[in-house]
Amino acid sequence: MEEILLRLQGLLDELPSTGDAGPGSDPDPAEVRRVRGELDGLIALVESHFTYEEKKLVTALNELGTPLPDDFTLSDLTGR
Repeated sequence: MEEILLRLQGLLDELPSTGDAGPGSDPDPAEVRRVRGELDGLIALVESHFTYEEKKLVTALNELGTPLPDDFTLSDLTGR
């Protein structure tokens, strides 16, 4: 993940600041594609990590063997 973050930071650092571009000028489409590609890679990596963590948590919670009441809902955890 660190590599993607470093590449993304490098791309963002290379973009002209708002004041450097002329009024109404659009960013270079190639730069936009590169930034979007790095963001998509980062999103995929984070989603994959969260899925892995969720599976680990569910497994650990299931191993506790604590029965839940039939009327248990997720809102019971949030107090709503």
